[in-house]
Amino acid sequence: MEVLFVCSSVDEKFPQRDYHVCRELRMLGCKVRVVSAYNPVFGVLGVLRFRRVKCKIFCGFRAGVLALLLRPLVGEYFYDVVEWKADLCRDNWRGIKRLLVPLVEIVDKMIIRCARVVFNAGKGFVHPFLRGLRWKVVFAENGYNNELFNPEKYDRRLVREKYGVNFPLVVYIGKLTNMYVRYLVPVIEAMNIVRERFPNAEFWIIGDGAAREVLMEAAKGVSGVRVLGYVPYERVPEFVVMADVGVNAYNTESLKLREWLAMGLPVIAPQEVKFPGVTSCKWTRGEIAGSIIRLLENGGRVEVKLNTWRDTAEVIMSTCRRLYGD
Repeated sequence: MEVLFVCSSVDEKFPQRDYHVCRELRMLGCKVRVVSAYNPVFGVLGVLRFRRVKCKIFCGFRAGVLALLLRPLVGEYFYDVVEWKADLCRDNWRGIKRLLVPLVEIVDKMIIRCARVVFNAGKGFVHPFLRGLRWKVVFAENGYNNELFNPEKYDRRLVREKYGVNFPLVVYIGKLTNMYVRYLVPVIEAMNIVRERFPNAEFWIIGDGAAREVLMEAAKGVSGVRVLGYVPYERVPEFVVMADVGVNAYNTESLKLREWLAMGLPVIAPQEVKFPGVTSCKWTRGEIAGSIIRLLENGGRVEVKLNTWRDTAEVIMSTCRRLYGD
């Protein structure tokens, strides 16, 4: 089976859904033609080059815009809803750029309306707009890399010894962009309360991005908070296995959340996040501290059955075969 997979970005530093799905489709035997839409000119040229491929999947908003613009030339397409772009823009854009958010939302809806099939990455409908289009929605929820994030491959005691961790450890691991700042700062502040109960507890913020300096400034004067640098994706499981609590620093589920749960790490998240194995709470300093303290007192790991990226790819491939054959 041949598939044209148009990605908004293929990020090997912080692998996203498109990276994982393409990898698994290839492992399932699909001939995958990958085109990056991050640069719109190269994206257009790439899509036109492979326009005769029957099964065309556009993943993410940038790719979706290309699908919309090139529809008269490429015909029908599948749209993989990675996230609702307008909501991200509301969180990240400042100043005059915010005036463009309604336009982004209109384009979001147009991409979805024109798609033959919409792959939904969440466990439920990710946006109210999709509820009126149930007939074209196929659930292909996010997964995790079960080869890399396999707790049986790591000895927690030895890993903690390797990094000199003999204290309660709370972690956030991922990109450090503006959208996460307002969720990470309250956790930083909560550590003053946590350390009243666990005096040697630490919170490690691991990653890189535009907001790193802002977070380092927020961490000044707060004992036990360290803003560390980027960790290669292959080493992330080590930091997960030696931690005691993970922080999902956004109001929706994330890929990292699934990876952490797969390793058995208890996770706290804002109360909007409803996911098996996650402790949701009001995102205030006191509530966050209370949730962390309870998880540290209880100890232990969580067990949650999760979708793998292979499962996700199989749903997508079976949908392509149902509509286009082999």
